[in-house]
Amino acid sequence: MEEQDAPKQEIPAAHRKRTMFHAFAMFTGYPRAYWYLLFGTLINGTATFVLPFESLYLVSVRHLLVSQASAIVALYGIGSCVSALLGGVLADRIGRRPTILSGLVGLTATTFALACIQETWLIALLTFLMGFWISWYRPASNAVLADLIPQARQAQANSLVYWAYNLGMAASPLLASIIVPYIGYTILFCADGIGTVLFCLLIFLGLPETRPTATRSSMHSVPHLKQAASTSGIWRNGRFLLYTGLSFFLTSIYFQYSSTLPADMQLHGLDAAHYGLVISINGIVVVLLGLPLSHLLTRFAPFKALAVSVLLLGAGFGLTALADSLFSLPLYAGSVLVWTIGEIIFVPVSATIVALLSPTTERGLYQGVARMSWGLSAFAGPLLGGLVLQQWGFALWIGCAVLGTGLAWSFLLLGRVKNRAQLNEEALPSSANALASKLVPSPEMEMYLAKCGKSVLTDGKRKAKTAAS
Repeated sequence: MEEQDAPKQEIPAAHRKRTMFHAFAMFTGYPRAYWYLLFGTLINGTATFVLPFESLYLVSVRHLLVSQASAIVALYGIGSCVSALLGGVLADRIGRRPTILSGLVGLTATTFALACIQETWLIALLTFLMGFWISWYRPASNAVLADLIPQARQAQANSLVYWAYNLGMAASPLLASIIVPYIGYTILFCADGIGTVLFCLLIFLGLPETRPTATRSSMHSVPHLKQAASTSGIWRNGRFLLYTGLSFFLTSIYFQYSSTLPADMQLHGLDAAHYGLVISINGIVVVLLGLPLSHLLTRFAPFKALAVSVLLLGAGFGLTALADSLFSLPLYAGSVLVWTIGEIIFVPVSATIVALLSPTTERGLYQGVARMSWGLSAFAGPLLGGLVLQQWGFALWIGCAVLGTGLAWSFLLLGRVKNRAQLNEEALPSSANALASKLVPSPEMEMYLAKCGKSVLTDGKRKAKTAAS
């Protein structure tokens, strides 16, 4: 007797619906203003041409030495340092919306000027201003996400914005590799400016003021939180300061992608088109793996995830030491693949850690200090990397691998440490809740949420409403 094939079991329709729901859950439940910010970030990422290609432009068109080009690119980091703290403070004082808009307007003017200027000293000045205006608005932009999104979903929201930016960045190098050979760097830099104009327009049309406010009486009723929320309180937050210092070294490794990596490729006989193709792997990998990895990493402690990311980052750049004239292109591609996976982890996790370590009323300030660390590394990383590459060659990439290993252990240890501010918060949860319950959205935010049909009840009002029912 012939055996009959077992009947195929059909997947129940309800199970298929649940699977689809989980797949698209991270795309639902966000306010409309979040999507304006996300699509603006997507456009901005697609039109990011100046920073990744400025080093190649200075070496190949302006005929500067690698160390000179790296020094000019490093001025971007100095500009970031100068404005990051100021931008964060202004985001808390005058609001997120005016801080973002003023920064984007300044960035637009700087980018168009950079496309037209020929003098080397003016290019250096405008590179400084580009870093200045970017770090002027980014702390406010990060604070907007913390204002709009509940804490439980902030990691996913940060990951989605990061994914959108890299979706644009995946196309950016490919577009640049077409524009540069046939049209030139002037049009390339103008395209960057046009992207910033569109981003500014979306923010103007769709982003309300989101800054929460607290009444004076509520601050005086919670003395220890009043002290923690002061500007000087951030300098007593030991865990945050340690995290910021370690992040400086992490991002110093990361910023080699925009300075010494293209210079190293040119030393191996590769040009801007090759760099555009290789660095496009970064955007493609982020687009394909960014959301699945971000969803997976929500199950892990943030500092453990950060340790894994910096190991991958160091190992990826370490692989660059193996590049030679014959097999350089595939090795560069493999290097980018490895450190990109590390980038996928550390960028959204870093933003989440800063939001978790910052008081509600000082989100802009903490984001500004974190951004200042990025600015310092954007200056020191390319500058020191360029000097090491010029003097000792591949020793730079070996150093990245060793530093990444040390940082991984440091983040693991930091994850076990709690500072005095956190111990006070755990010991006095009722005081924290008392202040949080008196935080209210700005009038513009209340009007915006009312239009969207959202509730603007604070935590205290929600509790009162529940008790009454």
